Amino acid sequence: MTLEQFKRHLDRRFDRLQRTKADKADLKRFVTKSQVRRLRNQLTRELGRYATKADLDERFTTKEETRRLSAETFRRLDSVSDKLNSILRRLEDVVKTHGDALREHDLRLTDLEHRAGP
Repeated sequence: MTLEQFKRHLDRRFDRLQRTKADKADLKRFVTKSQVRRLRNQLTRELGRYATKADLDERFTTKEETRRLSAETFRRLDSVSDKLNSILRRLEDVVKTHGDALREHDLRLTDLEHRAGP
């Protein structure tokens, strides 16, 4: 390799390195550690405005409250079930009474038809 060839070879390599090297504009696109810290602190302050540990403790129920609420719910469901059963029994009585009245009416019509004859 001649000196001229070697110089061209090195110039091409340095040109490629120059093209791939980051400049100030490239570095400005990246976030610095101080910016990360500032953003983290800002985010922490923002989140602190929405909910604290005390707020979360007040908003959510404890196990005892959940048990009490579920017992109350089951008690109310039992009450509704009892009322529905009562309504169904009354409906059965009405249907039975209505059926008995229809049978009696049919018997009277049949009796009248037999008496009238053809």
